[in-house]
Amino acid sequence: MLSLPIHLNAPWVIKALKAGKHVIGEKPIASSSAEGRRLIKAAKNYKKLWLVAENFYFMPHIEKARAWVKAGKLGQVRLVEAAQVSLTLSSNKYFKTTWRQNPKFVGGFVVDAGVHLSNVCREMFGMPVTVKNLSARFSPVLRPIDTAVAALQFKNGALGIWRSCFSARSAASIPMLKAYGRSG
Repeated sequence: MLSLPIHLNAPWVIKALKAGKHVIGEKPIASSSAEGRRLIKAAKNYKKLWLVAENFYFMPHIEKARAWVKAGKLGQVRLVEAAQVSLTLSSNKYFKTTWRQNPKFVGGFVVDAGVHLSNVCREMFGMPVTVKNLSARFSPVLRPIDTAVAALQFKNGALGIWRSCFSARSAASIPMLKAYGRSG
């Protein structure tokens, strides 16, 4: 198990795979998209398993939703909505880690924590073929961004909206996933 700051993930995953070890690593897998793509390509050269630790994967409501999608209970999915909204203050225990206060990776909390909800969407509906996004920084303490929204289009033509915000109060701070489909 590798539990490292994001900017150290890629080199240590490769070192462990080269040493013949199976790897459970942290998310996100790298400091940038380019580094992540290089890591994925390099990891394919080894015959060991590499699992990214996604803590939403085993949540009962996510398992149930995954089973519904897999069984086709929603019919043809046409719209996906995913959102997480919370207020992350400097007193938050996760904020207090040095590597989060001075990030050496893109995306800040949106990438660090928002990746879980993104993984759920990708796993259930596939990798979007088109992504259009906007991001912003509203909190003076959360760097480099604290809010992002994206419009998605999936291979089957379904559309989606993904929202991740760590600088706003919400009536429900539990991540939300909705999918709308048509049967028959």
